[in-house]
Amino acid sequence: MTLGELKKAVGFGKRPGENPGLRKVRAQEVFVKKELDGAVISVLKNGWVLYESGSSSFTVFTLADCGDYTYDTPEGRMTIPEEEFDGMDWPVRLTLEGEDRAAHNAERREKRSRAELKPPVFENGSTGSREMLLESILDPTKPLMEEEITDRLLAQEILASLSPQQRELLQLVADRKETGMSMAQIAEKLHISTATVYRRTEKLRENIRRAVEENRKLG
Repeated sequence: MTLGELKKAVGFGKRPGENPGLRKVRAQEVFVKKELDGAVISVLKNGWVLYESGSSSFTVFTLADCGDYTYDTPEGRMTIPEEEFDGMDWPVRLTLEGEDRAAHNAERREKRSRAELKPPVFENGSTGSREMLLESILDPTKPLMEEEITDRLLAQEILASLSPQQRELLQLVADRKETGMSMAQIAEKLHISTATVYRRTEKLRENIRRAVEENRKLG
């Protein structure tokens, strides 16, 4: 089904207002659904589009929001007109919209958490964020407590099992304080979207954190 055919089938939809809850959105009837690279796109019969990435990240927009698509390239700003997308498979334009909105929301959450949130307390009583844990794992010069040395060794075993692309992503994210690179710049370097950088990094961090905490329980 093309995007143009989808628009004819369900209409453009009325904007859902500010921040509708996920429960309210999921209560609507789904017209078509697609899973792509860890994200799920659902088009509802009322014209809403639900883009879900991970277990708790989502954004809602409408087919009416998916008009011309403008993006930046080394050669300058480029625009793909809405009419071109109408002849493509329906997920193409909706994925671009969902990724951009998810990346924007993730950047806002990151800025807010850095400004407002205290570091979480791990089960052993130590404090620190998943990003801090990741940085300590990837920086062999950083002094650690005895328990943290065990954590680092375990996490480095996990890192060794990752693909070169996954390790490069984590290293670039961990080095952001020194390099000054933004998530968007990392995405450009790796030739993926900013939303994908956030999604893959969070998934990898969570896997490392879970393994470390499970090891602490066993120890």
